[in-house]
Amino acid sequence: MLDTKPLLELVLQELGITAIHGQRLHDVIGKLEIRRVSLWPVFTEALYFMYKDLGKRKDFGELLERVKKYLHTIGEVNLSFNEVLDSLEPSFDLADVTLLKALSKDPLLVLVSEDGKLVGKARKMGLQAVTVYELLSLSL
Repeated sequence: MLDTKPLLELVLQELGITAIHGQRLHDVIGKLEIRRVSLWPVFTEALYFMYKDLGKRKDFGELLERVKKYLHTIGEVNLSFNEVLDSLEPSFDLADVTLLKALSKDPLLVLVSEDGKLVGKARKMGLQAVTVYELLSLSL
């Protein structure tokens, strides 16, 4: 279960744009044969940042087509807004709350995030979560 930043880094890696952990994250996920999935609020956040960072490029139309093709390889876990609405809280945004809700419904999912606060909250809830740094430290 990818949070926004890891998803964005994988997208940028796919585009050949340097990201902090993009290549290593891609390699580790590939070696571990982890099925990559996420949720609509995470896709929305990642696309927002991509548009913000790349939207003024002359080749943005071409990049967007490549991004859409790549995002089709990421599985989507479906939760409706109504399923998440009552779980909203001031210290976490919609994407974070949706990730936590999805994890609580499916114990096989593992959160991969750069947000230590989110990973800590997931762990306190008894959910499986790792930071990108922990995942990359496996050094396969």
